[in-house]
Amino acid sequence: MSTLETTARFFPALSRDEEQPLIHRFGSRLAFGAAYALAATEQLSLQEVEARYASLNDDTLSKALTALAASADFAPLYSLSVLMSQATVPLSEKDLDSLWTRLPFPDSYPSSCDDLLLILLRLGFVEPDESCSEPKYRLNDRVKHIVLRYLSDADMKSANMTFASFYNDSKQLDQERVPKWHHHLIAAGLYTEATQLITAYSQAFIRANLFQTAFDMLDKTLSSATNIDQNIALFLRHQLATASIALENYPRAIKEMKTVSEAMAAAGNQAGAIATAHQLAAVYAMNGDDDLAMRGFQGVMRAHEAVKNISGVAAAAAQIGMLALTMNNPALAVEHFYIAKRLSETLSADEKNISEQNWAYLQEQLGADEFGRLFSSQKLSAERYCETLSK
Repeated sequence: MSTLETTARFFPALSRDEEQPLIHRFGSRLAFGAAYALAATEQLSLQEVEARYASLNDDTLSKALTALAASADFAPLYSLSVLMSQATVPLSEKDLDSLWTRLPFPDSYPSSCDDLLLILLRLGFVEPDESCSEPKYRLNDRVKHIVLRYLSDADMKSANMTFASFYNDSKQLDQERVPKWHHHLIAAGLYTEATQLITAYSQAFIRANLFQTAFDMLDKTLSSATNIDQNIALFLRHQLATASIALENYPRAIKEMKTVSEAMAAAGNQAGAIATAHQLAAVYAMNGDDDLAMRGFQGVMRAHEAVKNISGVAAAAAQIGMLALTMNNPALAVEHFYIAKRLSETLSADEKNISEQNWAYLQEQLGADEFGRLFSSQKLSAERYCETLSK
């Protein structure tokens, strides 16, 4: 059936001028639309519908939608409602038509949904979105609620696969299309494809400071997908921790970083375990968990000691020194800043420069007298430590 035939058969003799008194009589466009849909599908007059259905409620609206779905002539109207129920944003006529043509409808369905959209607008089942600068449309909330209540898994998957295909081909910016694409892959149960998508884009989004976007996609993937390759899952959890830190969601960052660090250690990935343990200690410090942070940095320092990683020891020692200042333990701060300073003498120019800056900062914070007293008491033990480490 062509779109013109669909409109002619649905509104055979009802002009828009004649609609207005009926809308007023039924109380709203949506109430009129439900009544008219029932009249058209059940071959009743509006007066008979009005007598049978005294007011618009979810039961009446549900009957109207069910009647459309069961009608050989008007089922496409219900199909468009199903499609729009899965949209995450208002859509233009062009976008809706592109989506419509991707669905495997029978030949009896209109090749375009333009006319179907106009009918649903007249019924009040679809509404223009007033927040958009260009004409865009969304399903009425009450209609959407009922469609979703009765939506089959197969129809939901088909609609979301269609949206996923649409956003895959979209010319929108990646930051606009990829989150929608990912959402519809998850909704369609295409978890492998969703995992591949976020794996490809998470780093780019984090580098672009799109932290919430990255967080939402990563969180949704890890909470929905199953049987993710362990290495990929650890990568995604580390990315989620990174996004969480940027969003100052430190409890979530701690949870994810701890999971990654423990998994690295269990797998025998020593370098990865030490690196993530260092990051975990830093997040503890950000969260104000100073004792946990101190134990973490000390553990990292010992781990670097064991493999004679001078650069790693120096970095951990500097972290301990900075944290010790925060915890009002100046003796520990002096000892570890001095260890970092001594060790950095054999390292790169950048590492040496950072250590010198930390040393100057320490003296400024303590003052000349206290610094001199503490340095005298800590210098020998720090030098012995460095000598032992270098053997």
